[in-house]
Amino acid sequence: MAKRPGLGAALKAAAATKTVEPKRPEPAAPPPPLERRYVPPPSRNGTAPVTVHISPEARKILRQMALDEDTSLQSLMVEAVNMLLAQRGKPEIAEP
Repeated sequence: MAKRPGLGAALKAAAATKTVEPKRPEPAAPPPPLERRYVPPPSRNGTAPVTVHISPEARKILRQMALDEDTSLQSLMVEAVNMLLAQRGKPEIAEP
């Protein structure tokens, strides 16, 4: 019985008969435009957010004041900013 050729010889023979071209990646298509989940209302145009951290108790009092006065927390905070500006001799320019 004749001895079979080794695995290395079989691989060399296969490589000699078949050339494998490396796959070139196709040019990437531009990603689709991201869909915005939140679209700010027009009333926010020309405004900038200001974040303030206060105690939960103070926040609760402010929310209750807004409810009692049938207004929004936003309006109360704008009023507070304008009062601070006036107290410091600056123009009251904050708007809701």
